[in-house]
Amino acid sequence: MPPPTLPGTPPVIDYARARAVLAQVAEAVAFLHARGVIHRDIKPDNIMIDRDTGRAMVTDFGIARDLRSAEARKYIEQDNAQVRAFLAELGLAK
Repeated sequence: MPPPTLPGTPPVIDYARARAVLAQVAEAVAFLHARGVIHRDIKPDNIMIDRDTGRAMVTDFGIARDLRSAEARKYIEQDNAQVRAFLAELGLAK
């Protein structure tokens, strides 16, 4: 749980934790794209954090689409390259 803040002061941001959550979400999106699925609604409301493990999970696949066509595959591969580049910028590339 984040530390309490005084009213009217900005919240304290744990940048290392924020990077870790973003990396997990990026990996989840890459996993989906590699299987021909696009979420189409990634936003904070659709990311849950497990209290015990701290693991980020992408939720709400209500408007997700199966994009296994050759044309869609091209765009998914481009997105995966962007995810890998983003992870590299964060110093989290594998």
